[in-house]
Amino acid sequence: MTGPSSSHTAGAVRIGRMAYALCGSISEQVLIELHGSFADTGLGHGTDCALLAGLLGLDIDSPDLHLAGELAKQAGLAYTFKSVCIPEAHPNTARITAQARDGGNHVITGSSIGGGNILIVELDGYEVEFSGSLPTVIAIYRDQPGMIALMADIFGRYKINIATMRVSRKMRGEQAVGVIETDQVLSSKIVAELKAIDGLNEIRLLPAIVGGGISCTQMS
Repeated sequence: MTGPSSSHTAGAVRIGRMAYALCGSISEQVLIELHGSFADTGLGHGTDCALLAGLLGLDIDSPDLHLAGELAKQAGLAYTFKSVCIPEAHPNTARITAQARDGGNHVITGSSIGGGNILIVELDGYEVEFSGSLPTVIAIYRDQPGMIALMADIFGRYKINIATMRVSRKMRGEQAVGVIETDQVLSSKIVAELKAIDGLNEIRLLPAIVGGGISCTQMS
């Protein structure tokens, strides 16, 4: 890794990388809210540069982390940092509100929990919990019986092993989100079958961030 702190630098890069993956590309505009130790000591640890670097798609071992501010300007990324208090959040937490180039807005909250490891705890207003260390499927669907079973059946037929699964909803019978970490990356054929499920509104695939790069082992 590059930087003085695995928690404040490497972990921060990975949080930014997850926001980058969620948007699908470099964002146009981001608000980065820093909580706890990220806000208090982040400047000295390069947390601001690290988060920006991740949002630009850089890895934790990039020698250009300290140039992230200038690189953001060159990429047309407008950014604002703000210190906030997020109740009950881990001390090393950042909340990123990003405007994607396709016009969509996304909010992701992540905590750096030590040794460069992270935990994503909020995604577009839904409570979630995933580490980014495995390929992750985000399924947004109608909250009704049988939806998880339909998705699990497709995974089983293609021998996709589910490592973890967590579902969340804002209101009963409305929209829900399932966060499924798998041991393999889903093929386009599997994704097409998932999208064909009646009541499944959206599928997002987030790559696994491993070491200084991204794991992209594709299933055929």
